[in-house]
Amino acid sequence: MKPVKRGSSLYSDTGYQLLGVLIEQVDGVSFSDSLEKRICEPLGLSSTYVFNDSCLHKYSEIAVMLNGKSPLRIPLAMSSVQADGGIASTVHEASLFLDAFFSGEIFPNFMLKEIATDWHRIFQPLEYGTGIMRIALPSFMTGFKKLPEFLGHSGASGTVMFRSPELGLTVVGTVNQIRNRSLPFKLMIQCGLIAMKR
Repeated sequence: MKPVKRGSSLYSDTGYQLLGVLIEQVDGVSFSDSLEKRICEPLGLSSTYVFNDSCLHKYSEIAVMLNGKSPLRIPLAMSSVQADGGIASTVHEASLFLDAFFSGEIFPNFMLKEIATDWHRIFQPLEYGTGIMRIALPSFMTGFKKLPEFLGHSGASGTVMFRSPELGLTVVGTVNQIRNRSLPFKLMIQCGLIAMKR
């Protein structure tokens, strides 16, 4: 493996997989049950769940994921993801979760500050902290307008869940596209520029 330069990072889902196993060991129940008890029930997220083997029959209810113009039907692969991004939700409930996350309802605020202080570049425009991403766009990508940073996470399917503390703006959605990796970030730029005009 190529060594990582100081100040940069390599992204791997393995850490989230290990964290999922750790949660199961601490709680003594499945990751799905832990998510339900710790997050979904307290926040009233009735349409949010871990997509696992028991949910394969719900695959057709989830928005179609595309590779270019071709739909991907990979329910078994998606059911194996779980703790590293295998959560099904709605835009509304994902927004509620993100707002709760950044307001300190889920974790104490000091923990949020801790995970969002040491940033390392993955690839432009993404940087990674401790389990959280930051989009800090250079001015040449925004028509030379200074765009406030967004904190949150994106996914391989084109999902974005980000919050701009400065703008007070939450952006949650998906382009359901794995081929065009820049598409969701173009969405983020547009949302930020529109919000700045208000």
